[in-house]
Amino acid sequence: MSIMLRPLYYWGFLGVFVLLIGVVLAGCGTTPGSSYAGNGGVGADAGPWPANPNQSLPDRNAGSSPNVPLTVVLHATAAEHAKLSLQVVKVELNYEKQWITVNAKNVLDKLQPMPWSVGDTGGTALLANTQVPRRNYTAIRLVFNEAKTTVTMKPETPALPLKVNGAMQSLEGWVMDPKQPNTVTFTLDGTKITAAASSANVPEGALAISKGMPTGAISGKLTPYIASAKIQLLWGTSDYEFASATPLPPDGVFAIKNVPAGMYRVKVISSSHHLIDDLSKPMAVGEKEVALGELHLAENSR
Repeated sequence: MSIMLRPLYYWGFLGVFVLLIGVVLAGCGTTPGSSYAGNGGVGADAGPWPANPNQSLPDRNAGSSPNVPLTVVLHATAAEHAKLSLQVVKVELNYEKQWITVNAKNVLDKLQPMPWSVGDTGGTALLANTQVPRRNYTAIRLVFNEAKTTVTMKPETPALPLKVNGAMQSLEGWVMDPKQPNTVTFTLDGTKITAAASSANVPEGALAISKGMPTGAISGKLTPYIASAKIQLLWGTSDYEFASATPLPPDGVFAIKNVPAGMYRVKVISSSHHLIDDLSKPMAVGEKEVALGELHLAENSR
């Protein structure tokens, strides 16, 4: 080999060697299609992983599980002349031994201002009206702020801190329907509360649940028929829209079905008409249909 060709030979050999090293290092990296995501990584065959052992792993089934509607309500009744003050700060579902938050305090306050006061005539609080992934949840629980959950046994007595037992209830065997409303109703029987000198207790069995599809409904007829009108079903005295409907031609009939028991108001929204009938007061909806009859609309003044 001539002296002139030796540098070219050495540089060619060195280039091949560097190329081989690059191939080996690339094979030791992440699988094709994977990427790095800030505080951790994403492996193509392993899914996301946390940057530290205290960070929970993402739910692998979240993308494959269809969402299902879930409504959670709390019905409570105090003993005669007594008053309950309940502060729910969280609603949670249990899945694979982990508690998943459905609603926290910031959302709960929009649905039902807390603390929630209940007397011996009873009342119902809306705690959730949302969508959750469809899974075999094993339990549901309400988390109370014990410092602000109290009972006044008699008008002249001071409020006592109230410990609520049974706030966790089993959901074993219940499969939520993705096409129908699913409702969990907690029922607190305040007549079973036991009180001592400085505290009170909701015993096991005084807080129970029922679950399934609600059967309440509200129906009526808008006169005249306005195609663009909207009928809102508002929860209690709040402006939270629980459900809505539009009138059907040609008569303006409407119906809102699968409504859980509670207090509601009906409001009609139209750009051209307003409701003459007074529906400002909340009305009770139970397990049967509430027929409002004919609701009269008048044209807005120009």
